[in-house]
Amino acid sequence: MTIRLEKLRFYGYHGLYVHEQKLGAWFELDLSLEWPDPAQPVRHLHETINYVAVYELVKQRMTLPEELLETLAMEMTHLLKDQFPQLTRVDIRVAKINPPLLNFQGTVAVEYSKIF
Repeated sequence: MTIRLEKLRFYGYHGLYVHEQKLGAWFELDLSLEWPDPAQPVRHLHETINYVAVYELVKQRMTLPEELLETLAMEMTHLLKDQFPQLTRVDIRVAKINPPLLNFQGTVAVEYSKIF
């Protein structure tokens, strides 16, 4: 079974450079979380991954500045696994919207996948 949270937007102070850490930027995250298919139809919240709890965990982690998006993606993956031990795979994409690069328009992103 898979649950996806897509196009989550957060303002954060992630970046290697001082001006990134002071000014901050918008970030967009996409998550895909997989776990074994249940034997029976899912009828109760405790039988699935609570996407509200996933969102709250991600939102909280995004408030803690990190120099590298790679570190942020990897740490978030392991936090999710700790919170939801039934996960068998996590795919995460962290994009910095409009990074502070001269004459650059677009996004930069890091994608990380972990199979447990």
